[in-house]
Amino acid sequence: MQHMGSQMNAKAMEWAHAQTSLSILQKSILIHLASLADSGMFVEGQSQQALATLVGCSRSAANRALNNLARLGRIRIHRILGRDGQMPCAYFLNCPGEKMSGESGSERILRWNKDRRKAAA
Repeated sequence: MQHMGSQMNAKAMEWAHAQTSLSILQKSILIHLASLADSGMFVEGQSQQALATLVGCSRSAANRALNNLARLGRIRIHRILGRDGQMPCAYFLNCPGEKMSGESGSERILRWNKDRRKAAA
């Protein structure tokens, strides 16, 4: 996982820590995602199982927490079914005032998926 700049990660972490009205699990997952966010508030390739292991819950509990974070508008989830049946995810943190520079979220997802397919070939 590539980190862009410590300043941006610090901003993402500050935003994640400031979020209220979240369960402990939701907040733990959000903080972990923020620690991995690049300068566009984008996190790629974190599986639900990896997140679950890191925060000490089941994969299904992590999935519910991620879906609730999306429903609450804290994150956007992009799932793409791979040839192997796995569904890796990419996430955007909806940090107010932060905009992706250069490419749109859709362009970023398309590039991410294209890169994944190249690596699998």
